Amino acid sequence: MDITHIILGKANPQRMNGVNKVVYELCTHQAEVGNNVELWGITATIEENFPPRNFKTKLFQSNKLRFILDRKIEQEIIDSSAQTIFHLHGVFLPELYSISKLLKKHNRKFVFTAHGGYNLIAMQKSGFQKKLYISIFEKKLLQNAAFINCLGASEVNGTKTILPSANTYLLPYGFDLIDFTQQPKIPNQFTIAFCGRIDFYTKGLDAVLDGFKLFLNEMPDAHLRLIGDGSDKEKVMARIGNEFKQKQIEYCGSKFGDEKLKLISECDVFIHPSRNEGLPTAVLEAASLGLPSLVTKATNIGEYISKYNAGIVIDKTDGQQVFEGLLELYNLYKTNSNTLRDNAKQMVMNEFNWKH
Repeated sequence: MDITHIILGKANPQRMNGVNKVVYELCTHQAEVGNNVELWGITATIEENFPPRNFKTKLFQSNKLRFILDRKIEQEIIDSSAQTIFHLHGVFLPELYSISKLLKKHNRKFVFTAHGGYNLIAMQKSGFQKKLYISIFEKKLLQNAAFINCLGASEVNGTKTILPSANTYLLPYGFDLIDFTQQPKIPNQFTIAFCGRIDFYTKGLDAVLDGFKLFLNEMPDAHLRLIGDGSDKEKVMARIGNEFKQKQIEYCGSKFGDEKLKLISECDVFIHPSRNEGLPTAVLEAASLGLPSLVTKATNIGEYISKYNAGIVIDKTDGQQVFEGLLELYNLYKTNSNTLRDNAKQMVMNEFNWKH
């Protein structure tokens, strides 16, 4: 089978996060089972600064006028086999809208994955400009797609708010257990890790800080480690400076590769109380390292966490619920840390096996 994935952004897996990392892994595993796979990246830098891989990678120059594509893409589509399945990744991207038109024009089928962008909460919070873009461009893209792959139930519902007749199917992506030497835990403190985009509202960092502040009243030796970068970094740093004592919270900035894995694996538990997600890679990464997690239902991973007793699931992104969840997770971890760690790894192995 010929499969071509199209993404925007980085092509070097050592610098990838989020969607690009997932697509890279998807390409790798599809190639391993014998498919003819190509990854097309639309990027500002077309330098091939990545190591060898088991699938072809083609880079195309992005354009400041984002609806205008590199002419090479149209020629590649024309030259492709009529049986090629194209797979587009990401939402509200003018480049993908233009590509979808090309694919339709040349009778090529494509699958589309929004990676959380159509989560029901995201659709409910859409502003005027996003709603206008959806009505003119995004809806047309969905109509032309052979299938829309959703990562969680909330995303199925969100997609249906855009296009009730959308041909959706629910299937999470896979995740490999990370081959990484477990680091010693930080002694004499209960350490909570967050890793992801520093987005105050979407990632629930307001509730993380509110809940952690209450938790410190019960566990004064607790420690919060924040890993990542984003537009709300200054807002988060201001709250930390105004409301917390020195060393209660450690901000590490954006980290990659083994450096990031070391920082996470040194912690005891992971926290990810998002208001809006597709399926958070960071939670699977932490679980693979043996960290149980506190998550919201909106992450779409709560049912797996509950099924495997691999952490705590709260109903909504709220400081009081984060506090109560942390307290419950602490008490579980205090008496059953080894079991919780094993459960987290088992969850990844059983439910997110790429081959399955």
